Amino acid sequence: MLPPSPRGGRRAFTLIELLVVVAIIAVLIGLLLPAVQKVRESAARTKCQNNLKQLALAVQNYHDATGAFPPGSWMDLTRAVPTTSDRTHGNWAVESLPYVEQGVVHALYSANTRNNGPDLPNSEYDDASANQPFVRQFLPVHTCPSDPNANKVLEPETKANGSPAGRTFMTGSYRAVTGVSATGPGFTSSGLYWDTYDSDAPHTPPRERRGAIHAQSRFLGLKGERLQAVTDGASNTLLLGEYTTLTHPTRATFWARSYTSYSMSSATPGQPRALLGDYDRCVAVGGPGNTNPCKRGFGSQHTGGVINFARCDGSVRPVLTTVDTNTVFPALCTIAGGEVFPDN
Repeated sequence: MLPPSPRGGRRAFTLIELLVVVAIIAVLIGLLLPAVQKVRESAARTKCQNNLKQLALAVQNYHDATGAFPPGSWMDLTRAVPTTSDRTHGNWAVESLPYVEQGVVHALYSANTRNNGPDLPNSEYDDASANQPFVRQFLPVHTCPSDPNANKVLEPETKANGSPAGRTFMTGSYRAVTGVSATGPGFTSSGLYWDTYDSDAPHTPPRERRGAIHAQSRFLGLKGERLQAVTDGASNTLLLGEYTTLTHPTRATFWARSYTSYSMSSATPGQPRALLGDYDRCVAVGGPGNTNPCKRGFGSQHTGGVINFARCDGSVRPVLTTVDTNTVFPALCTIAGGEVFPDN
């Protein structure tokens, strides 16, 4: 009888067996990756909602301290006789910095204001050279993890009236809800918005279209809104919302930019394209001659067609991109329009 094999009967894997094992591993990885991606997106969405919650609480604390919501921006502060060509100052995000544990940044920003003369408030433009170190700062609370333009310092596409070229800003992900735009017969061809004013009367949309946070102006007598003015109900009125874009990053959100639509957005009735979260796609749908709804849009990169919004009561709930943009979404964006609708 032959002695037993020293290998004890062991044998190597055949090629077929190896291929089967590799195939099984590939299938398992294929099953696992979507689950991992889903978990990551869920975590990003939760973080994004938490950011909005913190910002909403900061805005509420500002209201408690001053008696009104912060300005979307300040206009016409530096001249005794204000005009519509004046550059803008500050914004809601800058004013709420002390209430999101960024008091040091706010103090440095405020230290660079200038004396504008008798009976005029001290102020400084956010695009002034002295403020460049502060408006370029990355603030996690202003950044959604799903934002493709997060942590970028860029020059916004449109300059403020008289502002110098070359001024750059840190991107952000959240904008104030200024209200509802006014377009069509009786209004200017480009429409009226609550983030600026038109040189010809009417200078802004009708009063019932205003939102919780809009531009403030001595020229127009526009002051900060009080919570008592939110007669549509604090839980039914949007305060802050996401705007991130897949394309055209120079049209993204910039947290410290005060000029018109870079840290403020509004509802444009009948314009669902303004909720796409893709600036170039929005323009393509509406045509290059009608870009204002895209500049003042809301949008996110979250799955499921949702955009996170904080409300005037401090709660955070998503709005679907399929929301009715003729009636429901505009109603959510006004504080005293006299209408209350379900979200979607």
